[in-house]
Amino acid sequence: MSEARKQWMQLPDIVFRDDFQDDALLFDPETDKAFRLNRTGVLVWNALEQGATVEEVIERVRAKTSDHPASLEEDVRAFFRLLQEKSLIGRVSGLNDRG
Repeated sequence: MSEARKQWMQLPDIVFRDDFQDDALLFDPETDKAFRLNRTGVLVWNALEQGATVEEVIERVRAKTSDHPASLEEDVRAFFRLLQEKSLIGRVSGLNDRG
């Protein structure tokens, strides 16, 4: 499967808390680390609830934001790389494989 067509999904053991006004938190109980998400990060995270490709997430974020920067696509791709590096998302076909 090409990189562009790979579907990614939230890992089931990652805890998401959106109880804050301007941001949210992801908590990885395996590493005991927390990660702050801004509102765009929350849109990306929510788009991954059912599994999505990077391109699908970019389109969902673009559709839900009216004032997005020209760098939106690269920003989302960079965020995906960070989520992968931190083992917060996994490929849909291998959710037991972190990253």
